[in-house]
Amino acid sequence: MKKLLSIINFIIFLFLSLIHFFWLTGSTLWLEYAIPTNENYEKLLAPTNFDTLFVGLMLLFFAIIYLWKFQGKEIQNKVIKFFYWFVPIIFIIRSIGDFKYLGFFKTVTNTSFAKADSFLFAPLCLFLGISGLIIVLNKRKYAK
Repeated sequence: MKKLLSIINFIIFLFLSLIHFFWLTGSTLWLEYAIPTNENYEKLLAPTNFDTLFVGLMLLFFAIIYLWKFQGKEIQNKVIKFFYWFVPIIFIIRSIGDFKYLGFFKTVTNTSFAKADSFLFAPLCLFLGISGLIIVLNKRKYAK
């Protein structure tokens, strides 16, 4: 189970990072669904290229962490061990949301972002959070 969840998380994080890198090229594909908006459809964030690059690199780093887990590598670095816990926790928190614009408990629900969040983003974040916790809590070694 740990190995399967690790490869699934790796693929998801890799795909998400590639989307961010794609946006750096100037593409607007799916962008209307990716940035939260208020009730008047005004964007709540104005991410810069640096912001997009940073998020893309972090998502790629998360992908690499799960690739290491898939390969059965137990990294002893304290920073990496921190991220084994940090990643699932931030995604569980993200799935819960801010109680207004994102997450399962948002109150603004009629925007393109809110609909995409309810249908895809919040459930995906919950999956990444729970699967990440299962991976980090599963101490059993698997055969190579």
